[in-house]
Amino acid sequence: MDALANTWWAWAAFALVLAILEVLAPGFVLLGFAIGAALVSVLVLLNVGLSLIWLSLLFAVASLVAWPALQ
Repeated sequence: MDALANTWWAWAAFALVLAILEVLAPGFVLLGFAIGAALVSVLVLLNVGLSLIWLSLLFAVASLVAWPALQ
């Protein structure tokens, strides 16, 4: 098992922190980023086999798609 396969919990914790901070922030500022981090967490947990570069890119794209959809 590679080292990246054990990082799903870090992505999940990041998503949880962003979701909690969303409660304190006005509007839907951080929820899109929380959705992106949660998606990456699930993909890492399922061991999709993407590198960190692709996971980061997927996080950015998912966050950018989710954020305007919440408006």
